[in-house]
Amino acid sequence: MLGLFRNHYAFNHIFLLMYIILIRHHCFIEAQPNVSVSVSWLHQNILNFFPSILLQNIIAIIVLWIQSIFINTIASTHKLGRETTLFAGLFYVLLISLSKESLALSPVLSANLFLIIGIFNIVESTKQVDIRHYLFNSGFFLTIAGLIYPPYLFTILFGFIGFYAMKPLKSFGNIQYLAGVSASYILVFGIQYLVSGTIQHNFAFQFIQLSFLKNIIPQQLVISISAYIVILIFVFLQYTDLMSKKSILTRKKIELFYVLMLFYGIAALLFYNNDSMDMFMMALPLGTLFGLRISEFKSVTTSEIIHLLLLACLIFIQYNILIL
Repeated sequence: MLGLFRNHYAFNHIFLLMYIILIRHHCFIEAQPNVSVSVSWLHQNILNFFPSILLQNIIAIIVLWIQSIFINTIASTHKLGRETTLFAGLFYVLLISLSKESLALSPVLSANLFLIIGIFNIVESTKQVDIRHYLFNSGFFLTIAGLIYPPYLFTILFGFIGFYAMKPLKSFGNIQYLAGVSASYILVFGIQYLVSGTIQHNFAFQFIQLSFLKNIIPQQLVISISAYIVILIFVFLQYTDLMSKKSILTRKKIELFYVLMLFYGIAALLFYNNDSMDMFMMALPLGTLFGLRISEFKSVTTSEIIHLLLLACLIFIQYNILIL
């Protein structure tokens, strides 16, 4: 099956859309409502714009497809992998679908669209001399991501680090980035005040508590967590191979996703709310890095086996098949 996605052609993204529909088809059998407890004012109004749960699930598929296109464009345009494939976007799609609840239009999924656009502007700035609009755009979209999903507010600092990693910024560059951050707050809070007459934001700060260890974890969630842990260990062990035979600038772009995982780890500690959906924050950096490494495997059979194992996990989870 992976053979359909080993070349980065525009037409192959149609196959990727069909793939997304295929692995998320359970939402048409049983429409999945958003169950995340981290619903901000902005995301709640996004959901209100699509009153039908089934329609929200369809929009989620379209949003996920657009995200995968952005990820694959970043990977191919900036030569992040030694092979030009659609694997980075494909494995992101697969990892973020490893739950029935994640089939809905969740805050994480909605925020990821703006987060990816923000990252896209960071890496695209390396091709230009005048990067003022990239600075503004990145600050704007990364902040919108945080206003949709509060733990993502850390990505505002991530944006600063990302730009400084690519090239030194002048004072005006910092101002341009902060202008984008300010513009997003003014826009969202301005609309909120016009609509409801108040200004509020669910910051939801709460440090992680050890009481979560007493929770009874469903078998399907155990499978998801196990898959994420195994892939996380794999991605860190493959760091050297991912970086080998690549330019310094390309390495910096790949390292952005490792830094993003670090920020997600901090966010998980500081914004703990006992919500299993928070785990899917890691889908973006993990799926992208995992896909890049899988695309470089010489053995096609090994890649296919790994892919089929993840698909098997997805089927077990979505159809509540118990493993005795």
